[in-house]
Amino acid sequence: MKLQTKIQLFTSIFMLLLVLLVNASIYFLFHKISSDTELDWLAHSTDDLVDVLHQNPKIPRDDLLTAYLPTDGMIRVINEDGKKIIEKAKSVENRSLPYKFSNQEKHYITKDASKSPVAVVVRPVIWDDSRVVAIQVSQQLKAVEANQTTLFLCVGGGITCHLCTDSDRCQVYE
Repeated sequence: MKLQTKIQLFTSIFMLLLVLLVNASIYFLFHKISSDTELDWLAHSTDDLVDVLHQNPKIPRDDLLTAYLPTDGMIRVINEDGKKIIEKAKSVENRSLPYKFSNQEKHYITKDASKSPVAVVVRPVIWDDSRVVAIQVSQQLKAVEANQTTLFLCVGGGITCHLCTDSDRCQVYE
């Protein structure tokens, strides 16, 4: 093998590895930033819910919780015994998330029964009857998951990029 061929082969392999490394870094950084942003948004939404609960003791709790229910999410109120007092959910799949009482605020991302990512915020509050309860607010991360799929196809596919804006319409750019 000629020296020129060896140099071209080495340069090509090096560039391929460099592009793969950069693309993988972009993908995982996007995942981390997007997930953290959604989790922060859910934490702020939970803070707003708790503030409204404390400022409006006369309004029925069910009505307030329904008003603050995330689009693809759920709100649970869990007592110190670990039993659900109230559970509001937009879909049945949200109800499968595990729960337990916590006297500390927690923010985390988990997977539901269908292996989709879900952001969860648990926050202790003082309830109407002066008991400490935990409010668990969860939100499915469907948009983040869809954006990750699109990014993977763009970054991983290289030449072909699929951009799907909704389930009925998909555009392919080459």
